[in-house]
Formats: sequence, C-alpha cells, structure tokens
Amino acid sequence: MTKTSDGVPNKNSENVKDNKSKQWIMGLIANTTIFTSGVQAGWISPNITLLQGPDSPAGYPLSDLEISLIASAICFSAVFFCMGYSFIADRYGRKLCIIIIASLQALAWIIKLTSANSVCLIISQACVGASGSGVFTICPTYTKEISSDSIRGAMSSVGMLLQSIGILFMYALGAYLDYYTVLYIGLAIPLLNLLFLLKVPESPPHLVKIGKIEEAKNTIAYLTGLDAESKPVQNAIDEMTTAQQQRDKMPKMTIKTAFKDKATRRAFFLGLFMISVLDCGGTFAIFAYASVIIENSGVTMNPELQALSIPTVSILGALVSTVTIEKFGRKPLLITCLTMVGLPMAGLGTILMLQDQGYVVYQWFPIIAITLGVFAYGAGVLPVPYTVMTEIFDYQVRAKFVGFYVTMGWFQCFLQTILFTPISQALGMHTMFFIFSAINLVSAVLCVVWMPETKGKSLHQIQKALCAK
Repeated sequence: MTKTSDGVPNKNSENVKDNKSKQWIMGLIANTTIFTSGVQAGWISPNITLLQGPDSPAGYPLSDLEISLIASAICFSAVFFCMGYSFIADRYGRKLCIIIIASLQALAWIIKLTSANSVCLIISQACVGASGSGVFTICPTYTKEISSDSIRGAMSSVGMLLQSIGILFMYALGAYLDYYTVLYIGLAIPLLNLLFLLKVPESPPHLVKIGKIEEAKNTIAYLTGLDAESKPVQNAIDEMTTAQQQRDKMPKMTIKTAFKDKATRRAFFLGLFMISVLDCGGTFAIFAYASVIIENSGVTMNPELQALSIPTVSILGALVSTVTIEKFGRKPLLITCLTMVGLPMAGLGTILMLQDQGYVVYQWFPIIAITLGVFAYGAGVLPVPYTVMTEIFDYQVRAKFVGFYVTMGWFQCFLQTILFTPISQALGMHTMFFIFSAINLVSAVLCVVWMPETKGKSLHQIQKALCAK
C-alpha cells in the first residue's frame, strides 16, 4: 500500500476496488474556475472590433489606449493578489479560496453587463486578474491534495486543458453570438460553479491542520470509496497527523526559515526556474500577437479561423499531456516540449529575418512554427511546471511558495506584453523569436542537468533527489 505524504492513499491492493471517480469529479468542479478563467481571458480578442466600431456597446468607439488598458488590466491586477490567496489558503482553507475565485469571476461578468464604458470594463478585467491569480495559486494545490499519486499529474494536466478549452469556447461564442448573449452565458458558468463548490470537501491535509481529524478521515473515505475505518484511510490519517504534530513542535515556518533547509532551498530555485520557463519562453507572445506575426509573415488567413485554430492546437497538446505526463514522467515531457518550442521559434525568427532582407519564403512555414510551438506549450510547457511546483514543497509552505511563483509569472507576462512591441520595432520581430528560442533550448539543457523526476514519488523521495543534485 502506497500513499502520498499529504494526500489520499492509493489503492493498489487486489481486494480493494480502485475507484477514483470522486477525486476526478471534485477536481473538475474546482478546476471549472480555470475553465472560466480561460473564457474571461479570451473575451477581449473577439470583441475589440465591436468595442472600437460605430456600434460599440459603450455608446462610443473605444480608443487604442482604452483597449490597451482593458487588455493589460488582467496581468497588472493579478500581480497584487497571489500572496493574499496563499494567506487565506493557509489560514482558512483551499475551499474558501476557490469560492472567492468563482465569486470574483461572477462579479466580472456582472460589471460588464452593467456598463460597457471603458472604466467599468477595466474594473471588470481587474476582477478577472484578481480571480486568475488565485486560480493558478490554489487550484493546483487543492487538486494535488485530494488526489492519489497515480492520477495527480493527469488531474493537473486536465486543469490546464480546461483553460485552453475556455479560450476556444469564448472565441467561438464571440465570433457567432451578440455581445450581451455572450456575457449572460459567461455569467451562468461561475454561478453554477458556486452551487457545486458548496458540496466540494476541504482538502484532508488542511482539515488535519485545524484539528478536524474525523472530518479528514471521512473526506478521504469519500474520495477513495473506502470505509472510514479501513486500514488505508487510517494509515493516511496517521501519517498526516504525525507530520502535523512534528510541524506544530517546530517554530512557525516562514519563507525565511524554510530557506534554512537545503531541500526546500533547492526546491525554491527549481520552482523559480519552472515558472520562468513557463512565462518567458515566448508562447504568451504567440497567443497575444499571433495575427501580427502571421501578417508580418505575409500569410493571409480568415480571422475567425485563425482565432479558433490557436486554442484548438493548445487543447490537442493538453490532451496529449494527460496521458504522457504519467506515462513518461515530468522531466522527459518538459525537455521534449521545450525543444519543440525552441526549434520552431528559431525557424520563425529566421523566416522573419529573411523576409526583412527581401527574400521570398514559403508562407506556410510560420503557420507550422506557430502550430508546433502552441502544441508543445499545451502538451508540456504549461502543465509540467504547475504539477512540479505542487510536488516539491512541504504542505506548510507549499501555498506560500506557489503564490510567490504565480505572482512572478503574472509579472513576467506583463513585462513580455509591454516589451514585445518596442523591441520588435527597434530590432525587428525576428530578434524576439531568437531570444525566445534561446530561452527554451537553454532551459531544456538545464532540465537535463538539474531537474529531478517527481512522477509517483513521495515528498521525502523528491527532497532526497533534490539534495543529491
């Protein structure tokens, strides 16, 4: 019998029916907030033309500056809320955080329905950013703590998959439905999600932390389908209780005191590397500037088809990751996908540079490069870092560190959005893609040398591997 150090037990015994369906259901309910985050992140793209047109719902065409402020409000506001979610998660639990996230998502739609003037839209997008910072701070942690080791990676990948599905969902709605119909459909999602979240249990490690041992035992039994008095459930509770008692005897662990531990210190730098790989590799620029890149490449494409194709390819990649992340492991998947992003980035940079010098190139190459990059992003570069970040830390500091990483991630996305255009104008767009290529390929090499495999391993095993590096 194996079990996680701070989650539900696996059931490998032949005389115990392996039923993880409730873990999947609870994880999907919590991760619906990630789907909604994707829906809201994708809202601005199909609505820019309408908001700047003569029939704008604001009553007047919005300026380029107003559109820029509306679009950037998500990343800017998200920077300031991540650590707050970490505090609430540690003090009051993961479930409350997820309810707050869904409530902010509903509020964002309500504000948009109230008024379409630029101030209201900026405030609404700020709510989207506030909820989005919590989505990527809390949901991976909650999912990890309610799932068995054998499905932990797959459940994390599904969460990232839902974000891409949300973006695709909004692009499709925005292309074919009117402005207010889209808003009402968007509002219905977090409202329904809130109703289901009321039935979602708190994570067992947090229940043990606040002394609700019986409730934690019943939660594990509910999630695994085992009897509350069965040996696997009792073993999991005993392990969590022992670990918590050891933590209680220790001085309160802060980020500063955690750094005194060699394994935690190395885990911190690994996590910092993971979030930088995710947010500095250029894929965010592809999502944000795909139409500009394609236009600069001389390719003509139906705008609606173009918008729908990017999240579709990302979804295909995320679907692949739900299988490969557990079958092949985190490390091989991330190395492969970083290489698959880095090489097309170099190719795209070369094509753009040749075009700037007057050479004629095949118009289909940029499409292939973008497709490969986005696919690899969804297949490994997006899901693996969030999965690993929740696996390498002790429960006592996990939420704090993940909150810090997500804050850094949003700030890096904000910088990438601001710097892409001026650098492209000053040095050529090809320069940015050569930089992105170098970041991805160097990161792949660093993964080979530095990153331990975490698939199916306990926290103790992961920390031992980190100290051995």
